[in-house]
Amino acid sequence: MPEPTQFDRLAALAAKLGERRLQFEQFRKAIEPLLQGSLDPVEGERLVFEELNKTLEGAFELLGKLSGGGENPVLDQIEELLDDVNWDVATLLLPDLEAQGKGQDVLLREAGLDLKGWENQLADLAKVVDGARLDGAPFLDLESKLTAARSGAASVRSALTDRIYLGLKALRESAQSQVQTLQDSVKKADPQIFRVKKLVKQADLLIMQTKATKDEYEYRVLLRSADRYQTRGINIIQDVRPLSRKDREWMKDQLDVLTKSVNQGRLAAHARKSNILRTVLPAEPETEVPAGESMRTLARLGEFMFRMVIPEQVQKYLRNEGWSFSITTNDLELPWELICFDGVEPGESPNSLPHLCVERSISRMPLGGIFPPPPRRATRPKKRRMLLIHSDPRHTLAKAAEEVATIARELKDELEFLTVGPDEATNARINEILMTQTFDFIHYAGHAYFDKNFPNESGLELKDSRLTARKIRLLNKGGSLVFLNACESGTVAQENQAQTVSYLLNNPEAVVGLASAFVYSGALGCVGSLWPVYDTPAAELAVKFYRYVLAGEPTGEALRMARTEIRQAYPDEITWAAYVLYGDPTFRLTEN
Repeated sequence: MPEPTQFDRLAALAAKLGERRLQFEQFRKAIEPLLQGSLDPVEGERLVFEELNKTLEGAFELLGKLSGGGENPVLDQIEELLDDVNWDVATLLLPDLEAQGKGQDVLLREAGLDLKGWENQLADLAKVVDGARLDGAPFLDLESKLTAARSGAASVRSALTDRIYLGLKALRESAQSQVQTLQDSVKKADPQIFRVKKLVKQADLLIMQTKATKDEYEYRVLLRSADRYQTRGINIIQDVRPLSRKDREWMKDQLDVLTKSVNQGRLAAHARKSNILRTVLPAEPETEVPAGESMRTLARLGEFMFRMVIPEQVQKYLRNEGWSFSITTNDLELPWELICFDGVEPGESPNSLPHLCVERSISRMPLGGIFPPPPRRATRPKKRRMLLIHSDPRHTLAKAAEEVATIARELKDELEFLTVGPDEATNARINEILMTQTFDFIHYAGHAYFDKNFPNESGLELKDSRLTARKIRLLNKGGSLVFLNACESGTVAQENQAQTVSYLLNNPEAVVGLASAFVYSGALGCVGSLWPVYDTPAAELAVKFYRYVLAGEPTGEALRMARTEIRQAYPDEITWAAYVLYGDPTFRLTEN
């Protein structure tokens, strides 16, 4: 076969140069979209692309230097460039690059569609979350998740707009997860959002004893309706209701019956637990009150108060409106929270009767004075804090110790505790705590002293002194939700003696004064007991109350839900009826 002429060789190289140019264009089209913002790194492929570009440019440059006849050394250099190993590498890489490009195109289209869907979803979810805040029911956890989901969607949009696709898969997955988490959370919280938006509307019920004669009392009842959040409703109902002295004395008698029945139940329970001979107890076996009789007495009293004192129009609102209600009254001897819409029918169980405090979110508002605004903390703590005080200078409240231990044990995951036991509960220690620390919750279990004549001198008993209402008002930094399970020292049982209750009928003003001291010092609310209750249901009620508050329920609703559960769990106990909330029933800890 004859040797190829120089012209033949040049023609072959020119043809091969054209092939390499087509091969380079294919490689360029495959890699350039990936170089602008690849989903995955293509650094090695980029180096091959740059080498091919240099090789092709060098071949064309040498081809332009050829003279008319061509020179063998130049042809050799061109041939060497066109046979460079990178051309073979490019042939191997091209299918993967094309597949990667197609995959990127698919992902970009899907990410764009996802982004549009997310933005529509977020707009709808924002109406719920932001709307709840506008209606006075902010849910900070949902707001935080909404912010995170918006940020995730914005990151995907920025990546698509700026053509920075590296890491887009992770951004897309993260945004999808955040939007889905928000959607699931809003769906789960939707019943609570609906309920809370209604509960932050507060109606005020005023029951004022305005006149007393030798034959009757006169009560002026006023209901100021609920309106939009943080606005005051109009006075929609006013009425004057007379009540004969005989009827009010009957109401007081019913309270005495209730007190007696509760005490007899406690005496019997104490006897069963301690194996004390029943002959040493004030209540004989044949006089022990049957289970449920306390509730029947309470139902009779509650229904009588409802029918005799509450006007029919107000009755209608209390029955039908799911607002929060505050009660303000100057007649502190009657348990207005326990009024009952309907009485117990013969043979009917009293455990599901519609008492006001079970049907509605309510609180008492002390008379006289203006509540200070709740303090706002600069930063929200990672974990809420509770000051847990057990004060027992006479060592007679073993059940109070059990209550404190139960609260600390059950809420250890939700709260950080500072526990002050009987030996530590001194004047100096409490002064130091009140002056230097803040707490989300203050729970006190122990002795209290009530002074009817000088309510400001009422207080919580410490090991070496008394924490008076006046001192609480002056020193407490506020911002705490307070729970007082405090009993008058003169009615506390010894180890061999059952604890009794009295509804504190001798000095209710002092009890209210003690709770008011906390409220007026800036407490976010104060739960007090109408009588001392140290038993398993009491501890469980406190734990449930705290958990509902931590879950974002208004304080009034948290107490209502807790007492409802305790009434269902302990149908023969009256513990659920012992507690009253003083302050704003619409307050939610999530706002602070």
